[in-house]
Amino acid sequence: MGIPEVAVFDRTVLKAAGSLLVAVCAWLLGAAFQNDLKQRILLLEDFQRGVLLLHQEIEYLKLPLGEAALLAGKSLREPLSAFFEEVGRELERLPGTPFFMVWRECGVRNLLDTALKEEDLELFWQLGIQLERMEPGGGSAFFGMFEQRLEAALSGAVEEHREKAQLYKRLGMMGGIFLVILLL
Repeated sequence: MGIPEVAVFDRTVLKAAGSLLVAVCAWLLGAAFQNDLKQRILLLEDFQRGVLLLHQEIEYLKLPLGEAALLAGKSLREPLSAFFEEVGRELERLPGTPFFMVWRECGVRNLLDTALKEEDLELFWQLGIQLERMEPGGGSAFFGMFEQRLEAALSGAVEEHREKAQLYKRLGMMGGIFLVILLL
């Protein structure tokens, strides 16, 4: 008395479906890593645009930091839009609060769960420290230097994306195929 033919067919179909599911999940994991690289580039581009807007609003329009942050936030995409707008609102709501304290708290709430790396977040914190210390009228040199550092970070992110994006996708696909072979 052997195994009924229906049970063998069901087991084979389940193995094939499970293998296909594993392969697709591994490929999607590789695609997710690739997407994180792209999101980092987009966030750094927005950060660069935000710094440029802050520079223009502080240097040329002579706006206080809170108002400049609010205006900059309106021109950016999420999560940087929420970050800059929250900084502006908090500075208006809590006058006398040290700028960097507000900057850091808003950054922790809005930016920690993004595709930004630790080195990118370090740039954010350094910008907050420097904005707090900035003398009136002394921002041009600071903003010029900071924009160069941000451009270097963005170039590094673009290069990393170019080098690793296809690798992640292919590794996900190859890992899925390997697991399918292992399971079958």
